[in-house]
Amino acid sequence: MSLNVVVLNGVSYQEIDKITANIRDSFVDSENKLVTPSNAGKISPSSGETRLYVGSEIHIKRTGFFTNFYNTIYYRGRDRDALPANICFFSKKNLNEYLISAGLEYHAPTQNYFYTISCNYSRNLQLIRSLPDDYVPFTLFHHDGQQDQERFYVNSRDEIWSIFRKVSLPIITSVTVYKMVDSNSNIIYYFEVNLHDKFKSLLSPKNYMRTMREINRLNISETEKKALVNARNGQGVYKNALLQTMMQCPFTDISERFLLRASHIKPWAESDNTERLDGYNGLLLSPTYDVLFDRGMISFENNGKLLVSPLLSVDTREKLNLGEGQFYHIANAHGFRNQYLEYHRRFIFKNETITI
Repeated sequence: MSLNVVVLNGVSYQEIDKITANIRDSFVDSENKLVTPSNAGKISPSSGETRLYVGSEIHIKRTGFFTNFYNTIYYRGRDRDALPANICFFSKKNLNEYLISAGLEYHAPTQNYFYTISCNYSRNLQLIRSLPDDYVPFTLFHHDGQQDQERFYVNSRDEIWSIFRKVSLPIITSVTVYKMVDSNSNIIYYFEVNLHDKFKSLLSPKNYMRTMREINRLNISETEKKALVNARNGQGVYKNALLQTMMQCPFTDISERFLLRASHIKPWAESDNTERLDGYNGLLLSPTYDVLFDRGMISFENNGKLLVSPLLSVDTREKLNLGEGQFYHIANAHGFRNQYLEYHRRFIFKNETITI
């Protein structure tokens, strides 16, 4: 993601450089740590280190990324080079968006966490949403050490740094530090937290909670529950099953998995558990067309003939080349999608104009 501009207290800052670091298991708070060979037999994992590795010492110093440390902070026995709290910032909005995108991983984890991390999801959302301002300042210092002189670490003693460690999930999270400058050459550093794309949730936290309540009432195994949660998000067993029946988006011919969404034809909420995991109850669509299909703006006859809702503007139809009656390959040669397409045409597709 390119940030480009941040407006802080009415002043615009332009991006001039950035570095991105992966969040390691050693950095996150103990409640989000993974099971490892060193802690598998323990009652609890270690608390981890509060410093964040952001790159090699040589690279950071050669590029001059952190050249304006001009304060000092006393930490663990000696003075450290530091930046004051009006220089470095997290964004409440970004952290909130990060947690929403991480909803699936919190509730149906793909990694082997030491604890049940779903227990902390609502609390973490509340922690972020209770922050008083959108841009949260903090003091940052260079946290070097005698044993790691080739590695560049940063650290902070401020509360937002503790929250950052508490909400971040290891390995699948990254933080991008943007170095930004205003018209008077004043520099700030903006820390943006992001989940890797393939782990991002497509559902809101509210929908997760509702989905989990429904699934937890079922008398099925944890493996089956996880499969259903993933199916709700168009992932896991369901997406793999869909990929066995359909290889690309019929509109764009794109086949890269991370660019496609596994969209249920008969909605998840209206399907039984068998239908929720049925690969034929789905279409592999590029995101724009997935939204159109999900909202009932387009549908298909069983033979792949496109139906376009009269509620969709002529301008949008033309820009997306959506011609009523065009035929698309929706991988339905044997008719296994017929029952689901019929449901979509009857109950989802908006085939009538609204009169006032």
